[in-house]
Amino acid sequence: MPENPTRYRAIDGFRFMAAMGIVARHYAHFSENPMWNGLLAKTYLFVDLFFIISGFVIAMAYGNGLHTLEHYGTFLQNRLARIYPLHLLVFLAFLATDIAAWTGLTAPHEAHVYDPVAIASNLAMVQAWGVTDRLWYNYPSWSISAEWFLYLLFPLVAVAMRRGGALALFAAAALAVAILEALVRAGLLHGWTSLTYEFGFLRAIPTFLIGAGLFCAVQRSSALFRCFAWAWAFFLGAIAAMAAQWDDHIIIALFVLTIAAATGAERAGAKGFLTGSLMGRLGDWSYAVYLIHLILGTALVVNIGQRLLHLHGIALDAYILAAIGLVTGLAGLTYQYFELPARRYLRARAQLPSETALAMAPTA
Repeated sequence: MPENPTRYRAIDGFRFMAAMGIVARHYAHFSENPMWNGLLAKTYLFVDLFFIISGFVIAMAYGNGLHTLEHYGTFLQNRLARIYPLHLLVFLAFLATDIAAWTGLTAPHEAHVYDPVAIASNLAMVQAWGVTDRLWYNYPSWSISAEWFLYLLFPLVAVAMRRGGALALFAAAALAVAILEALVRAGLLHGWTSLTYEFGFLRAIPTFLIGAGLFCAVQRSSALFRCFAWAWAFFLGAIAAMAAQWDDHIIIALFVLTIAAATGAERAGAKGFLTGSLMGRLGDWSYAVYLIHLILGTALVVNIGQRLLHLHGIALDAYILAAIGLVTGLAGLTYQYFELPARRYLRARAQLPSETALAMAPTA
């Protein structure tokens, strides 16, 4: 049986494609063609694919290494070094736009995303914990807030992973779904698969647990998937299901199968487009794509394309596609010249061990 990979490049590819799906959804709102909003109406579920991937990756990197409070503190510092610098940078960019609007220098494109009362919750990354009444500032970052909650919770996940393996994690995910469905039926939540600011962290729990469970299952199973054909089939099926606006639960299930098939095939030694170096690079860029696309969309499409160039119709749609390409390139530059240096600086400043070293930490 092939050795377990130290990095699953197929996951990187699907992470990038999920990020681009979110970008397409948000940029469709700039288009004058209502067809795009209809086709992309369900692509908000790509965020759930992020949570599945996150559960898998965090379980792989840290699941065997969190045994003491010191390990836990190092884990949280490592994750903060990974997610917080870019989150803060983009938030400050939105805040600068906010200040410009307050002073009358500019008119905000979407006034509902600006409110000073939400500054503290965004800085503390708790904006998806039910503390605000809507999405504020860089509203895709609600999922980063949900991720932060999951990191705080992860020691419990790690214990379940080490003691009960995949079955314990899948059972916990099923219990979480049952509780969420009960809350929906009781009228305490609307459909949990679309939660964001209103306790969006609850939405992330079952899919994160499933991702962690998939890691345990894939690492210990024989080769069920020997090529990436099944992964592509499940993923394209999910895209078709979103376009047809099928039930959210079916689409999430197809995402689960996508990651199971992709990681299973890669562990079996399958090679292909998904395992190429390009996928690794694009996967690295996906976090920046996700966080910077909204503010760049306002600048590129609204301020330049619509207000300055007065583009409409097909010309506007073509410009939006070009803007998406530009955002991808800028995300690469952001990763190389901001994310990586900031992460390395913070880890060096705190004298943090590498993620690999933490994963290999001995039991106390």
